[in-house]
Amino acid sequence: MLRYRMLLWLLALGLCLAAAKLPSKPANDFLSDYANVINIEQTKNELRSDLKTWNGQGKSRLFVVTVSSLGGYGLGDVVSGSKAWFDAWGLDQDDVLFLFAVGDRKAWVQMGADWGPSGEARAGQILNDVVMPPAGQGDYSLSVFRGTNALHRLIEGGTDSAKAARAPLSDKIQAGLRRTLPYCEMPWPVALAMFGLGTALLVLGVLGIPKMFGRPGMLAAATLTITATAFSAVALPVFGIILVIGISMMLPHHHHCHSWFGWGDSHHHHSSGLLGLFFDGFWGGGSSDSW
Repeated sequence: MLRYRMLLWLLALGLCLAAAKLPSKPANDFLSDYANVINIEQTKNELRSDLKTWNGQGKSRLFVVTVSSLGGYGLGDVVSGSKAWFDAWGLDQDDVLFLFAVGDRKAWVQMGADWGPSGEARAGQILNDVVMPPAGQGDYSLSVFRGTNALHRLIEGGTDSAKAARAPLSDKIQAGLRRTLPYCEMPWPVALAMFGLGTALLVLGVLGIPKMFGRPGMLAAATLTITATAFSAVALPVFGIILVIGISMMLPHHHHCHSWFGWGDSHHHHSSGLLGLFFDGFWGGGSSDSW
């Protein structure tokens, strides 16, 4: 136990030492060009001014950091290094950090948790389409400048959480329905109506109302309705076929039998098939008469 505690302590100490190599966050400056990538002073001042203006307009902030090498700051790779830098500076969950490592020929965009998968996917597209092409030709200044502007436009759109909060109630219900029932392809009003119908059939089946249909038939209809709603992509057509067959089976059949000699006739009224077992036999519903 003592050995494990010592290892944990050494690991924590190593992490602290590695974190100590990172510079402290500037007070009111969002461009930290430690590698002097943007070598034209006027361009650097304009970008620094733009970042201040952009970050003052919204809740999310964009931080741009360039380094000569990740190893010089005790960072192993650009992905984990960006996260370590993000955490060391105590950035918020809707902030964005753009880390550009010249010597490692790497760049990464670390986003707060509020951005979600779609925000991270768009940031990855910016890296591939905007940042990497100029960097591959050795124009690091243009790469950082264009990448910063593209990330600003992304931030203007808002985080996934902010978009969800601004979305209409109908969109929120539809999104919740898709998360809860990933195989349901119905519009949310239809899905809710179907679930309401299934619930009503379930309650009536448990109560045995109406008796003419029988409890098993009502429970089966409720199960089919709810299942068809939850898996509408697969079960809805099947539910429709079963419903048509079930209705046809529930319809009574009339037979008229007449004597050859006209001495009289007989009339039988009964239900047939499996539902006939429920209606006439099992639940004692049917009737018969003869002349």
